[in-house]
Amino acid sequence: ERNSLVGSEMCIRDSRKAWQQPLGYPLVGVGLTLTDYNSPKIFGRAGGIYPFVQIPLIRAGRWEWTYRFGVGLGYVTKRYSLAPDYDTINTSVSTHVNAFALCATDVRYRLNKHIDLQVGVGVSHISNALYREPNLGVNMVGAHLGVRYFPTTSAPDRILRKMAPVRHRWLVDVRGGIAHREARAEGNPIRAAYIGAASVSWRANGHNKVFAGIDAAYHKDVYAFLVNYGIYIGDEKRHAWDGGFFVGDEFLLGRLGLMAAIGVYYNQTILYFDPVNKKNGGK
Repeated sequence: ERNSLVGSEMCIRDSRKAWQQPLGYPLVGVGLTLTDYNSPKIFGRAGGIYPFVQIPLIRAGRWEWTYRFGVGLGYVTKRYSLAPDYDTINTSVSTHVNAFALCATDVRYRLNKHIDLQVGVGVSHISNALYREPNLGVNMVGAHLGVRYFPTTSAPDRILRKMAPVRHRWLVDVRGGIAHREARAEGNPIRAAYIGAASVSWRANGHNKVFAGIDAAYHKDVYAFLVNYGIYIGDEKRHAWDGGFFVGDEFLLGRLGLMAAIGVYYNQTILYFDPVNKKNGGK
């Protein structure tokens, strides 16, 4: 399908926080995106709003290479539906409100203190994390050309300070959470999943922590599935939890951490999935 994407962003380049200096003074801001999938009767249109961080990777003279990451909310006008208006072809999304994520990289040339020219590529993703099914999600990859205008200057004077030595400290992290997803049972009810994890981390430098740990989760949606289909009668709970060992890295921007981890299961639910799991998110 042909599609089109329109986006705009509002951003602030700051230097008042100590963590901004070692990261090359990143941009923080809020972006807005509108997408036309060129199939309004099936896939509809989508819009998203997302806070983002843009980090410079390389600067050389007037040239700059950056990486941008943002997560927010998206709204899809058409969703999968078994009731009027029927839309059973669209198995991509089953809810109007979804999570929206964007990753992009750009190469920029500073024409003068007011105008930057840029070219880049990006990937966007919309899904509801299986809160409702079907949920294949929509991934869109695209290239873009752009012009950025700064009313005052694109390169303001920055605060420079003597940085304190990094403390390579060890930390213990214990956390719990709750999620909800659709159960494959009569009536497709929404059921909770209870999650717990413990990990140890080591701060490698001013903006990275490496960590390793163990987690476990009890899935009431899997329990409902087992009860509904009469599987492991009387022993459903023992087959409705999973757990794994994981390692990962957390990228630090002040009090915000962006983490990615990979792990292997030591126990899985009856609804077997891949032996390796991948997680990313924020803290």
